[in-house]
Amino acid sequence: MTINELKNMNPLLKNGWKKKKVIEYLIWHSNIQFQKWIEEYFEKYLTDYKLVDLLFDIVLDDDFDGSDAKMGAAYFISKLPENILKEKKTLLLQAQENEIFAHCPLSYLDKSYDWL
Repeated sequence: MTINELKNMNPLLKNGWKKKKVIEYLIWHSNIQFQKWIEEYFEKYLTDYKLVDLLFDIVLDDDFDGSDAKMGAAYFISKLPENILKEKKTLLLQAQENEIFAHCPLSYLDKSYDWL
């Protein structure tokens, strides 16, 4: 896989986000070679509520066994602006109940989350 191949798999289509491609990006995020590029890509869209909902959908999906994708979703949820995290507090706290620490969004925060 190359950065150009990732770019060609763009998960944002004219009609919205393609879940399978978002999952693919989240999985590739665990590869150090692509991590920075994927972080820069998603950072542009962290106020897009359709992406936000999709990230929560992935991290909360009990039938989905893609740990790298869940870990990536949790990571990007932790990067959401505070106002969105507050709006999604119920989902955020639900995600925090995961027994796998890396699937808990707040595990990636460097600061206290008392503001919630």
